[in-house]
Formats: sequence, C-alpha cells, structure tokens
Amino acid sequence: MTNISQPQIGEYAPTHAAYINPLAEQNLDPIQTLKTDGNELIQIYQALKNDQQLQFAYAQNKWTLKQLLIHLIDAERIFNYRMLRMARKDTTPLSGFDENQYINQNNFDHLTLQNILDEFVAVRQSTLAMIANLTPDCLQNTTNVNQNRVSLRAMIFIASGHQRHHLQIIKQRYLIHL
Repeated sequence: MTNISQPQIGEYAPTHAAYINPLAEQNLDPIQTLKTDGNELIQIYQALKNDQQLQFAYAQNKWTLKQLLIHLIDAERIFNYRMLRMARKDTTPLSGFDENQYINQNNFDHLTLQNILDEFVAVRQSTLAMIANLTPDCLQNTTNVNQNRVSLRAMIFIASGHQRHHLQIIKQRYLIHL
C-alpha cells in the first residue's frame, strides 16, 4: 500500500487534526513516517544509559519515558484494532479509551527496556504488515469511533501522527533534561 492521500475533513474527529495536519502540511507519507519515526524512537530509547533515565518525567503528573513508550504500544494496538474493523467493513461503533487509565492499570515495573522495545517492534511490524495488505478501495471504509465518523485512511494518518506527536514531545521536553 502506497500513496495514501490525505483524509478530508469529515473523515476524522476534529481532535485528530492535531495528528493529521502536521503530516499533511509537510506532505509526509504516513507509512514511511511510521517506519522512520519508529526507528528514531528505538534509537532514542536504546541510547538511554540507565533505568533512572527511563523513569524520568519532565514535570509532575507527566508520564515517565517508560510509561510513554508503553502508551505508544497501547495506542497503536487500539489503532490497529480499529483499522482491522474498518478494513472488514465492520461498522459497529467503537468507544474511545482513557490512556491514563491504561497506564495506571499497567503493572510494567518488571519489564526491562528491552522487553518493551521488543514489544514495540512486534506491534509496529504488525501495523505495517496490515497496512501493506490493505486494498486501495477499503481506505474509504468508515465507522464511528468515540461518536465521530473516521475513515480507514484517516486512522493510518492518526496512528502515524500520534507517534510523531509523542516523538516531538520526547525531543523537546525529555531529552533536553537527560
């Protein structure tokens, strides 16, 4: 699957514009961005020198770098489930999710950075494989997500833009302190 055109207003919730617009404004391919930004995330995390850095949060009540990486995995799994449902023309409405509850309910203290990175890579490979096997005609398939109509092509942009959003936060708010 290549050359996924930018989704139009009405194919996604207004809140998703924060993920879609930066890719569209820079004319970025969401699939290539998933690959390159994913590789950059892995390199950033592999460069962390100790667990203290992984436990760093740039402000009170903000996630640690470890929590942020787990959030990216959780969100991508949810995005993948939504994409699968859309690809199969399942129009059953889907609910949103509370990312803070997911982090608060996750017992990941026992996980090493390598465990988490391995999981990130596996989820990313699954994402890319699913997208590669989509047919162009299914990109327009839609369903309601959190009471908003969303297309499959918009969901691909959302997944890519979500990752890019958090990569920028890591660079701007975390790495400057480490």
